[in-house]
Formats: sequence, C-alpha cells, structure tokens
Amino acid sequence: MSTAVTATESDRLRSVSRTRLARIEAGVRRVHRRPRRLPDLRGALDRAGRRRQGLPVDPGRGELPEVSAYVGIIGVAVSLLMIAGEFDLSVGSMIGAASLAVGLLIVQFHLPATIAVVLTFLFAFAIGAFNGWLRVKTRLPSFIVTLAMLLILRGAGIGITRLLTGNTIVSGVTEASAGDPIVPLFTASINIAGGEFKIVLLWWFAAVAVATWVLTADAVRQLDLRASAAPTWRPATSASR
Repeated sequence: MSTAVTATESDRLRSVSRTRLARIEAGVRRVHRRPRRLPDLRGALDRAGRRRQGLPVDPGRGELPEVSAYVGIIGVAVSLLMIAGEFDLSVGSMIGAASLAVGLLIVQFHLPATIAVVLTFLFAFAIGAFNGWLRVKTRLPSFIVTLAMLLILRGAGIGITRLLTGNTIVSGVTEASAGDPIVPLFTASINIAGGEFKIVLLWWFAAVAVATWVLTADAVRQLDLRASAAPTWRPATSASR
C-alpha cells in the first residue's frame, strides 16, 4: 500500500516538475524571439534612474564632463586638506549654505548677481578661515571642528531660509539674475574640439592649476612643515591628571 502511494506521489512530482520546466523554456523562447525589447527596457530604467539622481541623461553631449567638473572642483580642495593631514566634514553643508546665501541675496535683498556672488565667496572664505583658526587655536581635531560647523551651517540655513521665505528653498534666482554680466562666467558654453561644454570645465582646470602651484611652491611647503610640527590636542590621561 505504502509503495503504491509513494509511486503515485513521485509521478505527481515529476509531472509538476515537467510542467514548470516547460513554462520556463517557453519564457526563454519568448525572450529570444524579442531580444530588442530588453535593451530598450534597460535604457529606459537607466535614464529614469539618472533623472532621479540628477545625473546627465545623455552623457555623449558634454553633460558628463560638466558633472565631473562640479565634483572635481570640490575634490581639489578636499585633496589639499587630505594632503595636509586634515579633512572637512562641513563641505556638503557649505555648498548648501553658499547656494542659499547667493539666492537670498539676489531674490530677497534684490542685490545684483555680481555683488551677491562676491559676498558669497567672502562668506565661504570666512567660514573656512574660521575653521582653520579654531583648529589651530584650540588644537582640536579637524573632525570635531568641521563636524560642529556642519551642524551650524545646516541649522542656520534651514532656519534663516524659513524665516525669510517661509520655505526651505529659494526660487526665482534665474529670472532675477538674468542679464547680469557675471552670469555667463558660470553658465556659458564653450566649444572644444567641435563639442559643446559648460564653462565650469575651465574653472575645474583653473582649480587644478592653482592647487598644483600650491603643492609645488617652496614657501607653501615650508609653511606646511611648520604647521605639521605644531603640537595637536590630546585628551587628558589619568597620569597627567
């Protein structure tokens, strides 16, 4: 009796397995008969993902070098810090704070774009100088100093923007700055080897050139050696107490 039941169960399992295998083979044959739809689907998904992440949809039209230039300009400054043995956690918040500053100066305070950009650069330089001064004065690690500045800039940016606009974004910058002579310095397109590229690519090259000069200048190397020889902050130990 048990042998008969086992044989029947085995036949049923084989039948189910053969049915599933037939379905899989039919699906594979359908895919092979329509191979062109898969690349189209992959391309559509890739374009949708790039739009969602703010990346260029068609990298062949000079958009990919533009994104690379934005990242490269930040990378030049961060590389200098890392070569000096330091790093800055507030870079991301500083970018957002500078964007909000230039937008508020143009839209809310109705300043010309040229003056707004100059004031924003001075603001960014002041924040960087303050971070450096605080690092040297207190001898705290740059991790602690820049982490505090990250939180300060993030909170101040959200609070001030909501206070002035009632929102966390500043809109209308393009319309308010239209026609200003400084705008083409950041938005113009240039022709390189028959291709159209954003002028930010030249700003990237200029930043790399300046960083190279800084790293190869004798005076800067001597200054770096003196700074690296300065004592740094260390937590108090039980013996020192």
